[in-house]
Amino acid sequence: MKTCKQCIMHSQIPYITINDEGLCSDCADFIAEQKKEHGLNLDNVQPKYTAKMESVFEKAKLQGRPYDALVLFSGGKDSTYLLYLASKKYGMRVLAFTMVYPTTKPQALENCNSVVTKLGIESMQIRPDEQMYRNYMGYSLVHGDKYGLDENAGCGSCSFIFRWYAMRVAMDFGIPVVLDGRDRAQFGGYLLKDGEELKQEMLSGNKPLEQLHDLFNDAMGEQYRNSIYGYNIEEIKTKHVPTVIAPFTFVDYDIESRSLQIIDELGLDRNKFLSIYTNCDGIYLFDYLMWHKFNCTTYHRSYAHGLRINLPTLSQLKTDRSQQNQEPELSREQIIQVLDEYKDALNYIVDNNITTKNVTPENKDALWQLMPLGIKVYGPQGISIFIERFLSVLEYADYFNLNLKDIVK
Repeated sequence: MKTCKQCIMHSQIPYITINDEGLCSDCADFIAEQKKEHGLNLDNVQPKYTAKMESVFEKAKLQGRPYDALVLFSGGKDSTYLLYLASKKYGMRVLAFTMVYPTTKPQALENCNSVVTKLGIESMQIRPDEQMYRNYMGYSLVHGDKYGLDENAGCGSCSFIFRWYAMRVAMDFGIPVVLDGRDRAQFGGYLLKDGEELKQEMLSGNKPLEQLHDLFNDAMGEQYRNSIYGYNIEEIKTKHVPTVIAPFTFVDYDIESRSLQIIDELGLDRNKFLSIYTNCDGIYLFDYLMWHKFNCTTYHRSYAHGLRINLPTLSQLKTDRSQQNQEPELSREQIIQVLDEYKDALNYIVDNNITTKNVTPENKDALWQLMPLGIKVYGPQGISIFIERFLSVLEYADYFNLNLKDIVK
């Protein structure tokens, strides 16, 4: 296995190669793209995309529709900030759209309800059928790599339900803009896709969420082909397709401190909005599978891209995010070590068939011993939370009807 000298990507991850200079293909592509589009001057990016985004917003408001924008809202700090920006800074009539999965953490849902109440905006919460979700996700975790998902099979499949349902709601309601809370590290580029251009691409045969549409159809069959999760090009021909924007992929500001400041101004407890308290616990099962398939995590590409553009990634999982205790982003070497410790902890749990119901004090002590750098980075409180979450791996495998021993042979 060859590892990139600049980031954490390596040659066992699908589509990654390492060149003679020791750079991975993602790093080389990133450098080439920056030279081509921006002359390595990233200062050109923010005003260009921001001006275009604000023009889209103004045109949307002039349409006089019940809603100017639909905001993908998960109840975390980043999507809370996005909702605030759209409704307060830009004065848009927004609909907060939340997908309440069977795996959604209660804290995230509590946050959603608190924020929309504080901001005085309308919201829509969708709860997908649980058996459909279990069958679909179980299929995706086993077969996702056949559809180009590779290490992102878990979260990619899950987010499909959220994003495509939101697009369908926007099309049905005539909402001109959909706002997505992903940042540059999560998306890997800049996202501002004009609705008319998107529709023309769809009419020419390019599905907006690519092979995820095919994966869902294959997983669920004819029963769901004509449901809201399905893809019917004839129906799309009659719809107005919204412009999709992820402002955090190009707007230059400190998401961490600013989002927490807004939460403070709303009179809410910032600790309830930290990623470690709102992220889905299914990620630990997803990561266990990806470690064994590709020797990486679900978000390896995001962590790597965060290193390239100096955005915090793993640091966002710290339990203490007070402004007096801001830590710099982890170095490349520290990220590699933290992730290796994480892998060892997950393997220990699965190899020893440990769950929340049978874990012993000795098991927990062993897990602590496996994560020395993690303790320094996240502190005792953070590691205690992580260990409790790690213990859900086998329970989620049962939930999705997966036999881990067969899958990771």
